[in-house]
Formats: sequence, C-alpha cells, structure tokens
Amino acid sequence: MKYVSIDIETTGLDRLKCQILEFAAVVEDSANPMPLEQLPTFKIMIAHDGLYWEEVAKEMHYKSGLFEAYSQSKKEFPRLSVFYFHEFLKQNGFEVDKRGRVAISVAGKNFSNFDRVFLETLPGWVELIKINQRVLDPTLAYIDWENDNQPPTLEECKTRAGIINTQVTHRALDDALDVIILLRNCYI
Repeated sequence: MKYVSIDIETTGLDRLKCQILEFAAVVEDSANPMPLEQLPTFKIMIAHDGLYWEEVAKEMHYKSGLFEAYSQSKKEFPRLSVFYFHEFLKQNGFEVDKRGRVAISVAGKNFSNFDRVFLETLPGWVELIKINQRVLDPTLAYIDWENDNQPPTLEECKTRAGIINTQVTHRALDDALDVIILLRNCYI
C-alpha cells in the first residue's frame, strides 16, 4: 500500500485562531520500503502576517526549536501553496481524479481529528487533495486495551514498539517519519 505520512505543527489547538507553522509529508510504499533517508519528503515552514499563540504550543515549540527557527527566519518562508504539494504527490506516482484532485491514503498520529481539520482550511486543499476515508493511525497497534484509559501518545507508542530514542521532537518531518517507523513494525 502506498501512503503519505503527514504531520503539521501549529500555534495551538484552535483551528479558527491558530495557524500552521510547519507542514511535512513522507511517501511510503509498504510493498517496497526504502531506507528512511531515501523516502520522498515534502517539508515547508509557512509564513503568516501575524500569529496567535496558545501558551502550551509556544512552550512546546520553544523546547523543540521551532519557535526560534520560525521567529528568526519567517521572512524567508513562503506561503503554503497547496499546488506545490499537489505536484509533489503527482511526481511520486499518485493519480489525479476527474476533478483534478490527487487521492491519497494518509497516515498520522491524530491526523483525522487534528491535522486534517487544519489542512482543510487551507485555500485549495479540498479542491486539490482527496484524502481517502480511512486513515492509518499507529495508535491501534500500540494501545494496551486492558490498562490504557486513553490512546497512547506518540512517545508511548515508540516506547511500546521498542524504539530506543523515544523522544518526540514536535517537528513535522521527524514526527511524520516516526509514524512510518511505527507502522513498519506492522508490515516488515
């Protein structure tokens, strides 16, 4: 199965007030897994005229280095054009439907309830990207049905998978790759 692991980093949880700072996508083919460093990747930091920060997000991104990287370089960042992501997907073998949309299967931790909601507010997203109904979330492979009161975090999933470096960087590309690593434990 060919899928795209997608992750975003935002200024907070409120999709009506907060903005996407960073977007990353990694193409994986479970029938032909390649070394992680050879996987096709798409990563972009996104410029905004003004930012609305929720304190939790500001603190998290201060620790991750994203806050500083964004603050120092934001004038160099483009505005996210969904067209460029659409072209990246076409170049990596995803087909365009009759309406001009690229249809993709997506993987991501909390993608359906968080990332997707933000992404669908981007101009052109709904017109150019069609996300297949079923999303691959690694949580189900690592949940402890008897003892967990809620789904495990990405860090908990990495621990349960036996991954030595369980640190979650809260950088979009790293987190998208972590999802692929976790899912690979199910098919490799």
